[in-house]
Amino acid sequence: MTDPRLENRADQPTTAPTTRRTLTFQIGGLKLMGASAALATLGLVVAVVALLYWARPTGGELVSLALWIGFVVYWSVAAKNASTAKTGETRESRKVHEILLVLSFVLLAIPFPGLAGRILPPAIGFTILGLVIQVASLALAVWARRHLGRNWSGAVTVTVDHQLVRSGPYGLVRHPIYTAMLGMFLGTAFISGTLHAFLGFALLAVAYTRKIRIEERTLVGAFGKQYDAYRATTWGLLPRTATILLLATLFIGTCDILFAIIFWRSRGVTPMRIFQSISAGLYGKAAFTGGLRTAEVGAGLHYFISFCIALVYYLASRTFRPLMRRPTIYGSIYGVLVYLVMNYIVIPLSATKRGPFQFSWVAWSIVVHAFLIGVPAAFAARAALRPESDRAPT
Repeated sequence: MTDPRLENRADQPTTAPTTRRTLTFQIGGLKLMGASAALATLGLVVAVVALLYWARPTGGELVSLALWIGFVVYWSVAAKNASTAKTGETRESRKVHEILLVLSFVLLAIPFPGLAGRILPPAIGFTILGLVIQVASLALAVWARRHLGRNWSGAVTVTVDHQLVRSGPYGLVRHPIYTAMLGMFLGTAFISGTLHAFLGFALLAVAYTRKIRIEERTLVGAFGKQYDAYRATTWGLLPRTATILLLATLFIGTCDILFAIIFWRSRGVTPMRIFQSISAGLYGKAAFTGGLRTAEVGAGLHYFISFCIALVYYLASRTFRPLMRRPTIYGSIYGVLVYLVMNYIVIPLSATKRGPFQFSWVAWSIVVHAFLIGVPAAFAARAALRPESDRAPT
């Protein structure tokens, strides 16, 4: 599956050729037609029935499977309208990608011995997260495919009299269909929670990393400076701002929770109880008897707060540019303000209460909020806004 963003405007023959309806089977970049498509369809049906009988899927896994079936059906129908290629990827390169793609699907779906162990607990929170990611990814794939129209191809190709497409999702990222496929895999992996599913996602990431390099070289050769300018203002798989804020969220949230785990470990407090204490803002004392479920809610809430911290500084920096120009000074001040707001406004208004005063905990918390939360949020905002400031008139 690829998105060459190319438009075919070649002169059409005066007499429309006679077309025959041919069965097409499409999964990702793997496209089969005729008898091969019929055999692949039959094999897929048999494999699905066998997996349903053998694996005894959960409700979430059945919904995920239904989304994949819808994806395959839509893509197979849409593939019939693809235009004729002028130049493209070599057959050998195409075979390598197809092998990687098939192996990715096999790893995603089949619980091989030794790889069937769970790395995520069987929790409803992960199932919901996976389904949300999968539905959003499916919508992105359809959106991108509709903008490509007949310009889509299963291989890296250049069509006759081509044009660069920058509308819709292509105004945000250069490879939204790849983003969507990775999202579909990641969502299914969260629902499955098994090692083999995440290995399938990792292998797909390797396959698309390889293919993006080939595709970018092809597009640079086709469009030259026009594509270089397009590449300078967009990111490959995720929008620039979203990527930076996501990385900032992961860094801020991880530093904060690791500090809490290390600090309280010597005092006999387990990581699960720390996460439960975060969810206590919603559940009160009941969070500490909720087991893994309330701990998961606490983890999700923790990273959501981390995202809000990064987002607020980014939005403030768009209006007050000195926040971006002096990230260390203003970021550390912002981190202290975050600590004060969380402990003296948010927590008192929640279903929990602040614990007894401990000088060492408060002192270290202020330091961590200043330099491991506020300052990274400031540098992330500057990184996200720097291209805009570079283009702004002086």
